[in-house]
Amino acid sequence: MRTVFKISIIFILLSSAFTAAQENEISVDWIYSDASSALTNIHESVWLKDNTLLLYDRRKPADQRSFEIYDPENGKTSVAVDAEKAVAGLNSLLKNDKNDHLTWPLAFDAQGKRALYVLEGDIFLLDLIKSSFHRITQTDAEEKCVGFSPNSTLISFVRDNDLFVYDIGKSVEKRLTNDGSETILNGTLSWVYWEEIFDRQDIGYWWSGDSKSIAYFQTDESLVPIAHFVDFKPAVPNVITQRYPKAGMANPVVRLGIIDISSKQTTWADFGEFEYEYLVRVNWLPTSGRVSVQTLNRPQDELNLFFVDRETGESTFVLKERDDGWVNMHDDLTFLDDGAHFIWQSERDSYAHLYKFTMDGTLVNQITTGEWAVKSAGGNPRKTIVAVDSENDWVYFCSLEKSSVERHLYRIHSDGSGMQRLTNGDGTYGVNFSPNGKYFIA
Repeated sequence: MRTVFKISIIFILLSSAFTAAQENEISVDWIYSDASSALTNIHESVWLKDNTLLLYDRRKPADQRSFEIYDPENGKTSVAVDAEKAVAGLNSLLKNDKNDHLTWPLAFDAQGKRALYVLEGDIFLLDLIKSSFHRITQTDAEEKCVGFSPNSTLISFVRDNDLFVYDIGKSVEKRLTNDGSETILNGTLSWVYWEEIFDRQDIGYWWSGDSKSIAYFQTDESLVPIAHFVDFKPAVPNVITQRYPKAGMANPVVRLGIIDISSKQTTWADFGEFEYEYLVRVNWLPTSGRVSVQTLNRPQDELNLFFVDRETGESTFVLKERDDGWVNMHDDLTFLDDGAHFIWQSERDSYAHLYKFTMDGTLVNQITTGEWAVKSAGGNPRKTIVAVDSENDWVYFCSLEKSSVERHLYRIHSDGSGMQRLTNGDGTYGVNFSPNGKYFIA
């Protein structure tokens, strides 16, 4: 990543709408008006591998929404799909006319050429170039936790609490695990993990960068008490049963497996003498040879970081965080291009700041300091680092340095020198960088 240039596609649209709203008194009628929708319904967007931006404008009427490609190099926008043709084909596959417009999908591949949907419990693949849908599954059981492999050739998903992959080119489905049941979950999260640890995102597996392996959670809920809830939404209420651990009761037992896609063999992570109650974060290292795993004890006052070998499952202890109250979970684990260091968030000086470590967990230096905290950039609720320019040694992050009620973008050298604020004016900025680091949305 080299020089950073700011683009404010979404921000500009919101600013103009808000300025117009300020010219008139805000009323209850205005809150529910089209003008209000134009302010609050912003673009969905995703950066593609070629550093163009795929957009979906929610301010438009539903039947006029489609996908567009914005090129920040020349400022031009092009249509990415024939929405009318795609919707007609989808309705033909489903044998109904329920769909009248394209919605934002669950996932795009890295090139922005394909998109994944789950409709009526089955997986559908949209080819944006051909503007056509292809049905991937047609089963009684519902598929969930759907995503692409990093190389975009495989679709991963969970069915009946087992992990599967689907080869797009060969149109072949492969079952990876075989022991899923009502109480054994593979690749999907139990309620307590979904609600309390992963911010209501039901993805319990992680692809290796080379697309050859998947690290996944296997959860045993058999000891978790069953709770009963009444769903009052239907005309006739339903009773919902759910494995729901109350304070002091048994939690689900979770272990980490690393499964080879080709052989379907699972290697289980071995933490040796280290005990844990929760597995709270999993990330592959850039070389795909090891997996980083964060564990947390039940009082949540001790968090350990390990690197787990992909082939053997052997774990290497890296560092520990302790606090007399509790340790906050985060997603600020960033591996540097030199292969010898990583950046980590810690509250060891009472404020959330960034620190530089060697790969064996030796502290090199504290990067950010002061009576303020680094803060999420807006997309991931627990990640503050938005980009790293290894060539020029800049770390880009968001923080509350200017004000505790504002969030701004900053950059700083990894030795802690040269910190600069890059966003101007008052307010809270959400930041999303392009893959090459030349542009960001704010």
